[in-house]
Amino acid sequence: MGVALATPTMVGLSREHGRGEVLAQLAVSLSYANSMLGGGMADEVLGVMARSLYEEYGGVPLGVIATAIRRGMAGKAGVVNGHKLTYPMLCGWVEAELRRVEEYNYNRHQSLK
Repeated sequence: MGVALATPTMVGLSREHGRGEVLAQLAVSLSYANSMLGGGMADEVLGVMARSLYEEYGGVPLGVIATAIRRGMAGKAGVVNGHKLTYPMLCGWVEAELRRVEEYNYNRHQSLK
């Protein structure tokens, strides 16, 4: 978990490499997830999803986003939702990962008392 937290945020990477580059890389990750879940989303829709994800979670470390996508694809969410990547599914994955991060941070804090 610590490595994912140590990665830069999407906004931070945008300052360094430009927003377009960050959105392009995010779209590649979403395209991979879309393929792994059976396809169905056009590239244009994946681009819109990437922009929406950036707008909503731009301050989240990129490693957390990547881990959320990886864990989401490996979980039951794809099966339940008919193997189609959707924006609500993606947000659910990110929110679940953020809860894991919060729990990790809380437990870490408690262990250092």
